[in-house]
Amino acid sequence: LTNDPTVTFDDTAGTASAPEVDVNGTVLGITCSYTVTNLSVSRQGTSRTYTGGPFTANLSSGGGLCPGSETVNSVSLTFH
Repeated sequence: LTNDPTVTFDDTAGTASAPEVDVNGTVLGITCSYTVTNLSVSRQGTSRTYTGGPFTANLSSGGGLCPGSETVNSVSLTFH
């Protein structure tokens, strides 16, 4: 993660959501930055672990070798 996303928890529904999450990936010295918008994940049982996906991450900055978008098949977030 490259930003400090604002996360909203709905304990009744067992979900967590963020309007924007930024992620960087670097391969062979080339950094590509992506943004996932309207991320929503579901709580696993009564834990503070949330999972979800797939999500589309759209290119926000990077060189011409960066794909315009990437699919994030799954995410797992644990909040403490």
